[in-house]
Amino acid sequence: RYSGYLSYNHGSNFMRFATNGGTERMRIDSSGKVGIGTSSPQALTEIVGSNSGGALDALNLRNAGGDGSEVTINMISSTDQTNTAARSFIKSIRSGSNPHLTFGTTNTERMRIDSSGNVGIGCSPSGELHVYQSSGDSNLILQSANGASQVFFGDTASLNVGKIRYDHGSDFMSLTTNSAEAMRIDSSGNLLVGQTSQSPNTVGASLNSNGNISAKRDGGIVGLFNR
Repeated sequence: RYSGYLSYNHGSNFMRFATNGGTERMRIDSSGKVGIGTSSPQALTEIVGSNSGGALDALNLRNAGGDGSEVTINMISSTDQTNTAARSFIKSIRSGSNPHLTFGTTNTERMRIDSSGNVGIGCSPSGELHVYQSSGDSNLILQSANGASQVFFGDTASLNVGKIRYDHGSDFMSLTTNSAEAMRIDSSGNLLVGQTSQSPNTVGASLNSNGNISAKRDGGIVGLFNR
């Protein structure tokens, strides 16, 4: 009677490892793929477990060192394992009792998530999202093929109480406050306040790109000018 075994199947050329009364735990198939918890790995290493409705800790990497110790996963796209220019990595860095998680390409850190969950791109973050460019412009690009590009500002009551919107179909930009559009710059460069289209008969005001100013109210003084 055995509790575990190591066997080699000569017909299909795979090796398997078993524990606890002969239950297979790991297999190396004929192409060198390693399966843990599976007998048909689809990648060089595949780990399969089951914990329905709960968490599954599939892999732990631990450095038992003190402050400043690191744990790194390296990905090198080269036949030369020393080619640092082809190295991307994910690294956990211990800082005191808190870890930082960093991501890098071409052997250089590009993004960091600190122990508070703040994200820094090109820097150590000073807020929830911090982007730094050491030379030239720092750009944020929102692109839509057929809709609008939008930035939302939310609170506990509403996810879009404030908004900056660029409509790519009609080429206008609008600003929303208190869940209602407050201002718009149309495709001709006209500034519209309280209006969605330029009209002297609609309540609101417009500053036109040709220099004209128009305003309308339902009652009361339309304009005050002082010098």
